Order: sequence, then C-alpha cells, then structure tokens
Amino acid sequence: MEIKTIVGLEIHVQLKTETKMFCSCSAKYFEDDANTHLCPVCLGLPGSLPVMNKSAIVQAIKAGKALNFTINLKSRFDRKNYMYPDLFKGYQITQFEFPIDTDGHVVLSSGKRINIYRAHIEEDTAKSIHDKEYTLLDGNKAGVPLLEIVSSPELFSKEEAKEYAKKIYNTLRFIGVSDCDMEKGQMRFDVNVNLEITKNGNLYKTPICEVKNLNSFRSMERAIEYESKRQLDEFEENGIVLAKGNKTTRGWNDNLSKTFFQRDKEESDDYRYFPEPDLPPLILSEAFIKDAISSIDILPTDAYNSLINKYSLSKDIAELIIEERDYYDFFMSTSLKYKNYINLSNWITTEILGIIKEHSLNISDIDKYTLIKILESIDKKIISVSSGKEILRSVILDKTNVDILIEKNSISSDSGKVDSIINKVLVSHKDTVEKYLEGKEGVLGFLIGQVVREMDGRVDPKDVREKILVVINKIYKN
Repeated sequence: MEIKTIVGLEIHVQLKTETKMFCSCSAKYFEDDANTHLCPVCLGLPGSLPVMNKSAIVQAIKAGKALNFTINLKSRFDRKNYMYPDLFKGYQITQFEFPIDTDGHVVLSSGKRINIYRAHIEEDTAKSIHDKEYTLLDGNKAGVPLLEIVSSPELFSKEEAKEYAKKIYNTLRFIGVSDCDMEKGQMRFDVNVNLEITKNGNLYKTPICEVKNLNSFRSMERAIEYESKRQLDEFEENGIVLAKGNKTTRGWNDNLSKTFFQRDKEESDDYRYFPEPDLPPLILSEAFIKDAISSIDILPTDAYNSLINKYSLSKDIAELIIEERDYYDFFMSTSLKYKNYINLSNWITTEILGIIKEHSLNISDIDKYTLIKILESIDKKIISVSSGKEILRSVILDKTNVDILIEKNSISSDSGKVDSIINKVLVSHKDTVEKYLEGKEGVLGFLIGQVVREMDGRVDPKDVREKILVVINKIYKN
C-alpha cells in the first residue's frame, strides 16, 4: 500500500494599513480595549456604506508582484453570506469570482514549483473569546483588510508545507505588505489535508478535511501529521473515500496535539455569493499597478541570490539575513565600509541577532560603525575575538563608548608576560599536557582558555595556541 499526503494551504494575512478595509476605523487595535475600533460600517448598520481602502489594494498588488501573480485589471467584491457570532453583519465582503491576483507561484529549495491558485482581498472577522459558560466578542479586528492566499494542492508533506508557508511569510514581511505577526493574529493558516492511497492497484482518496485557524508553523506541521495518521486509520477501519458532500472542517487542540470535528464543510453554493451591491467593480490601470509596485526596490528572492552569488554567503546565512528587510539593509549598508562579507554576515547573524532577540531590540538600534570598529580592531589584532564580542554586547546594552572599551581591552604587547603565563599554565596542568602528548588534541582548547583567562582576554587565542605548541614541542616532547 502506497500513501501520499496531499496538502493545500489557505494563508490569511492582515495587510499593513492604517485603517480598515471599508471604513476609517484604525486597523492598529492590538491590546486596545475591546470594541473601541467600531463604527456603523463595521457593524453593517442600515444606511452605512463601505468605501474601498486604496492602501490595502496597493498592498495586494505588491504581494501579487512578489509572488509571481497575474494582477488583474478588473476584479470584484462579493458578499459571502453566513451566520456566525463573530460576523456582525451576517455576511463578509470578499472576492469570489474575480480576485485581484491569480496564477502565482513560489519555488521551494528543492526546485519544486508550487502554484498559487489565487489571492483575494477580504475583511477580517471579530475575535471570539471563549469561556466555559459563554463567549465574548471583540470587534476591533472586524473589517481589518486580509489577503487570502490559496495554494494548489501540490504540497506532499508537512516539511514542504512549512517551507512554502515560510516563503510567503518572509516575502510579505520583506516587502512591507504585512508584519505577519502570528502572536497578534496577523497570519493564520487553514490546512486542507487528504490522502491518496494506492492499494492492490486501485487509487483511493480520503475525504478532504480543512483544519482552521492555525497560528504557528509548528501547529501547522503537527496538524498535518495528525490528520494524515487519523485519515489513514479511518480509511483502514471503514474504507470511506472522497465524495461530494463529505468534506469536513476540524479545529486544532494545541494542548492535546489533535484535531476535533467542528462541522461538515460548506460548498460555495451554501454561501449564496452575489456581487457586493454597495461597491463598484475594482478597475485598475497599468499606470496604477506600476506605481504600486515601484516601492519594491528588490524582491527577497533577488536579495537571496545576490547574497550567495555576489557576496559568497552560505544559503543558511543568506536565509537568515533576508528574514527581515532591516537585517538585509543593515548588512548592505555595513558592507559598503567593511569588505570581509563572510565575517560580517557571521557577526550579524550570530552576535547581533542573538542580542537583539534576547533583549527585544531592533537592528535599527545598532550603530553599524560600532560593529565596523570592532571588526577592524579584531582584524588588526588590536583586540581578541572574545573581547570584541563582550565590547559589542556592552555598547549595545549599556551604551558604553566603543573606543574606550577597545583601548581598555587591547591585546597586551608584553610578550614576556604572555610567555610567563603560558609556562605557569603548562606547569599547573601537566596532566592535561600529558593527555595532549598522548594524542588527545581537544584538550589544547582548555590550556588556551586558561591563558586567555589569566590575561583577562587581552590576548589573541590563535597566538596563544601557537606559543603553547612551541613550548610543548620544545620542552615537553623531549
């Protein structure tokens, strides 16, 4: 029996705008008091009329360009009718038949092309806050502009699904279309999963299940893994296969790491779509589209390729640098003054990103000239690498003067003192020297560390290593 997992992803992304999709209420609602960003348009009160948010349309066009979509000159908004507590109006304004973006794609690291069926603009719903006895509703995000990005069912594993989703995440953040902060609900996944099972020469397809509102890459992976196993167990038990009307919608319990049944999946007819009567068709000109995408000076795929081909960075390092546009800009601006690109990228992705993530800082808070001074001082053997790391941390966190710290931690020019300490360390740790002579070369690092510590870091470990080897070969091998 051969089993193939089939995954299609619907990614909901809040577009980065000042106001909501169809009214002037602020879209910046996070941590504000509940139901303070509402108006008659959000609530669908009689007599209120929606007005399209130009900024949201521009963001959708930019996303379309970055994800290789055809950006349609004519699209349309429709009403999607369904009753649910978090949908105050009893309908959602979305794009059903004529979306703004169609036929896009991304390419995975394996070279596999994943086609993206469509991306359409719609409005977000309210937030439901569930308690044991009741549910509260916060309407602050109701009406916030969303872009729903719908892939073709061409992802065949949880790993492919994660890589695809991360490419969407990195791309939209890089071009400033969305912050995609999943903790704030700015990016969510609906995962459609079923299996293709070949048994005794016959092909069977299990019923498609949609797992709703996953808010992390980890949850998405675990949901796909769980559903694949659940559907296989169900098929082996009852043999039920895909048929019209047997799709289901399930939720995800992160604590139990399992899905749970919510309802039978609606078909498009159930939503009674019809053209939104209060909005005209969205007609775009070539000039408008050109102006919208003019702010994209470089796409993340081009930035990634440039870091590898022009700056000789590894694929892993390049991926880290294009995670944020600010990281890329910091590398590019600093590389104009410091030309050891590999060394620069290593310091950015390890030391600097480590500090800013640990202390919730922004890379824009870092002075690039501070980093350049430290790296140049290391290259000139004015300070050691370990001292450079301590200086960088102190300057960023304590706002200490970098020049004073470099002078204070400069490598000692007193070679006689270094030689004396080396001899002292080797005498004090004869057993370690013996282990080295027996072929255990790893213990050399311990001896180097002892010398560096005795010198308060004001010595180059590479020089210490060379000196230790000279002494060992001259005295202890005879």
